Amino acid sequence: MRWPDGLVLTGFAFSAFGLLDPRLRAATMAGPVIALMGLILGRRLATRRTAAGLLTAIACVYAAAAWTGPDFNADSPDYYVYLRSAAFDRDLDFANEWREWGYAEEPPTPTGLRPNIAPVGSAIVWSPFFAAAHVYVLLLRAVGDRAYAADGFAAPYVRATALGTATVAVLGAFLLARALASVFDRPSVVLGVIAGTLASPVPYYVLYQPTMAHGVVFGLAGVFLWVWTEAARQPRARHWALLGALVGLLTLTRLQAFVYAALLLPLAVAGLRQRRVRLGWIALSAVSAFAAFVPQLVAWKIIYGRFLAPPTRENAVDWSSPHILQVLLSADRGLFTWTPLMAVGACGLLLLRRRWPSLAVGGLLVLAATAWINGTPQDWTGSDSFGARRFDLVVPLLSAGVVAVTSSASAALVRRPWLAPLVAAAMLVAWNVGLMRLYRKRVVSEAAGFDRQAGAQLFQFRRAVEDVLERVGGPRARNIAYMFFVGEYFYWNTNLSGTIDMAAPEGRYLSGGWSAPHRRPSWPAFRWAYYPKACVRVPLETPLDLRISVSARAPYRLPSQQIGLSMNHGAVLWRPLPTDWTEVPYLIPASMSHPGENLLCVNFTEHVAGEEGDEAREVAAAVSRIQLP
Repeated sequence: MRWPDGLVLTGFAFSAFGLLDPRLRAATMAGPVIALMGLILGRRLATRRTAAGLLTAIACVYAAAAWTGPDFNADSPDYYVYLRSAAFDRDLDFANEWREWGYAEEPPTPTGLRPNIAPVGSAIVWSPFFAAAHVYVLLLRAVGDRAYAADGFAAPYVRATALGTATVAVLGAFLLARALASVFDRPSVVLGVIAGTLASPVPYYVLYQPTMAHGVVFGLAGVFLWVWTEAARQPRARHWALLGALVGLLTLTRLQAFVYAALLLPLAVAGLRQRRVRLGWIALSAVSAFAAFVPQLVAWKIIYGRFLAPPTRENAVDWSSPHILQVLLSADRGLFTWTPLMAVGACGLLLLRRRWPSLAVGGLLVLAATAWINGTPQDWTGSDSFGARRFDLVVPLLSAGVVAVTSSASAALVRRPWLAPLVAAAMLVAWNVGLMRLYRKRVVSEAAGFDRQAGAQLFQFRRAVEDVLERVGGPRARNIAYMFFVGEYFYWNTNLSGTIDMAAPEGRYLSGGWSAPHRRPSWPAFRWAYYPKACVRVPLETPLDLRISVSARAPYRLPSQQIGLSMNHGAVLWRPLPTDWTEVPYLIPASMSHPGENLLCVNFTEHVAGEEGDEAREVAAAVSRIQLP
């Protein structure tokens, strides 16, 4: 092994351990840097770099997942529980797992076990990584580090699924690119596959919720398309056997992925017509698909007492697919509305009809079948779903369509042919990354109208620019961004009275820690301030002394409540807050403020749970107005 390869492996290991163990999160950021150094130095030595490049890409995704912090919610436990129960309990009785995680106990099946709607494929794919996590925990305990119990519930076990999902997803994207490189030029393939993947719902389920099946399905679908391309180029019995096994494994991972068998139809027709494919190979493919799906049949038999028992939650299904247009076009998590580049990919599949008819026809069949199936349930949005997550298996095909569009666009442009496709792809990827962040923060959760979504995207872009400028040049540099994006200042061109009315429904100056507006007899309109602080934004063109009064009252059960005002995270000026409505005065010197937006926070020393406010959060005070001079 050459020493640059050793650097790549070292960086890969850093990132892997950082994702596996949340205590090593900071260290994981060194992984991609070390791996990239090894990759660059290896290129100078003219060594073979395919494997090194792949490991470096996986290390980067590991580090990104570790930094974002994967969740274990939604349907994640349904997929993971197979691993934990089989490995530690040697059964598929999930009762103890549901108790450990605090879930309500469901009625038992005819066999006395607990039901599970998730298929078993993801657990099988994750199993090597789960075993590695177990070895890691045992080694830690052997050297005296007992931070994690060797029980399958500890963080390294759960986060091992993130390792597995990221690895399979990157491998699938890599093999998809290799498959498309046999027809398209390399720049189109690289740009199209990267953009098509990053501008889809898949990254959310690789980085934020990796313990669901969508990232795994995407990766397996990419592997399938690579084998499919090899079977189209040089048909062999082993290719057809592997294609069948991959269809079975895809279905084992997500039941609706059986539609990938539609890709075999044009391949079989063309191969039989040219006498390059034998009927026995097609039969072998069917046998391989069934063999790969056997673990699911066994799991159903154990849990439900019969081999065919595809379980579903209470969700009415209408096979006329009444929601087929919504799953594609609705602002409520439609495929083409939440992730617009997927619409470009669909158009690209149409462009492929002449250049690669078998892939075009097969891809359109899979897209149509997936849209039809996704339009059948009453819950066509996918419940707690980032975008159209149920189109995970279509994303590699739509990425191929993006490659086709990118290749055609670059060929049509004479000067700087890659500039326009690159800029367009970068903007759509940035849009998707911003939307993932908004979804994680629950700014956007269901319907995301373009006007509201655009405003939220611009707001977080503005915040990012302000933060960068503040790091470079302090508060005055931050004000440059505020002046450019907003340009509103108290006493100059907005809020000339300096009054922040808490009853205002839009809450334009609020910055977190407040309830919705409330009204009560004999009380002024108010908002509940949550413990430990609630903040407002005060934009000033120039710093000045601020004589501020806060109209507030403490809940009856907090007679000793203290209220404190702070500006821009500075010192807190404390005052007693009685249980009657009171004007609490403050003087904030000009030295505590700066040009641009200032963060003015009302702080509290005590709280009660839901006192007087129909709120489930920790209530500290009722505030009706903040009056600046």
